[in-house]
Amino acid sequence: MKGKAFYDRVHYYNFDEIPFRGQSREGVTISNLRQLFFTPAQIKEENIHKLTLDNAAQHDRQLEEAGGLDLMVLGLGADGHFCGNLPNTTRFHDQTVEVPIHGEMIALIANSEMGGDISAVPNSYVTMGPRSVDGGEKFIANCQRCGKSARVKASGGRSGQRAGAGFSAQIAPFTGDYCR
Repeated sequence: MKGKAFYDRVHYYNFDEIPFRGQSREGVTISNLRQLFFTPAQIKEENIHKLTLDNAAQHDRQLEEAGGLDLMVLGLGADGHFCGNLPNTTRFHDQTVEVPIHGEMIALIANSEMGGDISAVPNSYVTMGPRSVDGGEKFIANCQRCGKSARVKASGGRSGQRAGAGFSAQIAPFTGDYCR
């Protein structure tokens, strides 16, 4: 992607974000995207569109005005979740929503995303809900590790099937075991 002028037309959006409480820095998702993809690929800043708690209410409208999403690359959780749509956090008809962080989720986020620092865990995070994700044109779902292949295989692996109760995107046909 580096140095390829035709990629200048591609725009990138994060689908969820967990801010750091009391810190004036970018959130977990955009920080990881910068480190792992945007910076090494030399993506121009004007092509990066950050979802935050501050702009969440306008996010779906902005995506629509930009022509929608042509391709979404999503990770699929072992429990079938995508984006920040963890079990019992969003409803199927939700668009981009703010999700409260409470109970066991506090320690989960602290340990998985914030180096164990519970004081950095915010009161909420933002995610594209199932309805927003379902508006994407095409999907690539990364489902490596942790028994995730069982969730995809439960759908029968046929085009147009849905992979579990929480997964709203249609999956493409596949042969063999892509997810191990």
